[in-house]
Amino acid sequence: MSESAIVYRQNGKVVTEEEFKSTGVGFNYKDPGTFGQSTGGAWPLCSDAAGVHPSQSKEAYDASVACGVPTKFNGQGQAVFTSRGHRRDYLRSQGLVDRQGGYSD
Repeated sequence: MSESAIVYRQNGKVVTEEEFKSTGVGFNYKDPGTFGQSTGGAWPLCSDAAGVHPSQSKEAYDASVACGVPTKFNGQGQAVFTSRGHRRDYLRSQGLVDRQGGYSD
C-alpha cells in the first residue's frame, strides 16, 4: 500500500497525518511495526498514575532520591521514567504495583 492511500481518522473525522500522529495515542510512530510491544522509542515515559500534584513535584523528587531511585516529575506532576527498570524500581520503592508492566517479580 502506498502512503498516498493511507487515510487517517480520529473520532470518525478525516485528519492529516500530522494531526493524527500528534496525539500519539497507543502507537509508537518511530517504529510502527512494533505496535503493542516495548521499544526503545517509548522512553521516557510520563506516568499520571505514579504522579503527584504539580505543587508536590520537588518534594516527590527529594523523596525518590531518599529511596535510592531518583525520579523526576514534570510540570504536570507526572513521574518521568527513563526505562522499564527505572519504572519497576520506583514503583517498588513506593509500594505501587503495575499489573501490566511487562516485568516479573
